[in-house]
Amino acid sequence: MELLDNQPSGGIFNYFQGATIYNLVINGTMNRSGSEHYASSPDEAPRPSPMLIARALMAVNGTGHVVDNQRAWLGACLLLGWKYGFSRNLSECCQQIRQLPIDWTQVQVPLKYGSIREFAYYKFTKERYEQWPTLTPRSEERAVFEKSFAVAQALDSEIQRELKEKQK
Repeated sequence: MELLDNQPSGGIFNYFQGATIYNLVINGTMNRSGSEHYASSPDEAPRPSPMLIARALMAVNGTGHVVDNQRAWLGACLLLGWKYGFSRNLSECCQQIRQLPIDWTQVQVPLKYGSIREFAYYKFTKERYEQWPTLTPRSEERAVFEKSFAVAQALDSEIQRELKEKQK
């Protein structure tokens, strides 16, 4: 088994040994002998703390902000699930959000799983957040998708802004 020097690192490398196919999940580079060498990516962003996510959620919640109704919480749940390590199961994600250090009496638009669960079957909720800009939602999903995408973008921007502030 030999890899070319110019082969991109990372991904899945399949090889046959007899009649068996083996899949190596590689997160880094593989040398000519087949052993993996993991490299940390200098571009990998630090994970935000629960407090940072809580501050970001409060910044986008309420009258005049993007989280201004119950359906808007869907975008927050989906973003946190796809990009920031929360559960992608909406019920579990809602529970994780409720456990954040937030004074829920100060939240103008509280999170209610019962109000967003009806959208869990929409096709776009199964797609990775990074692919949302290329999606064309079905007509019956369009309004919910547009709101979810706007909320996800605003929340992601706020989380990234908070991370940059923290690094200063």
